[in-house]
Amino acid sequence: MKNVKLCSVMEQKGVTVKDLSAITGIHPNDIYQIRKGTKYAWSGWKKKIADALGVAEAELFDDDETE
Repeated sequence: MKNVKLCSVMEQKGVTVKDLSAITGIHPNDIYQIRKGTKYAWSGWKKKIADALGVAEAELFDDDETE
C-alpha cells in the first residue's frame, strides 16, 4: 500500500526521491519502494527521513507497522 503521508509531505516540501536520498544517505530505490509500500522503513530510516523533511515520524509512518 502506497505511503500517502510520505508522498504528500515530500510533494508539499518540493523534495524529490533523489533529494531525500542525498540528504539521508538512503538509496533512492529504497526510498522509492518505501513510498510505494513494497519495502519497510526501519526505525533508523524513519528518523532520517522525518528529520530530513522536518516533521515528526508519526506524520509520515503509521504506528501499526511492525519491525
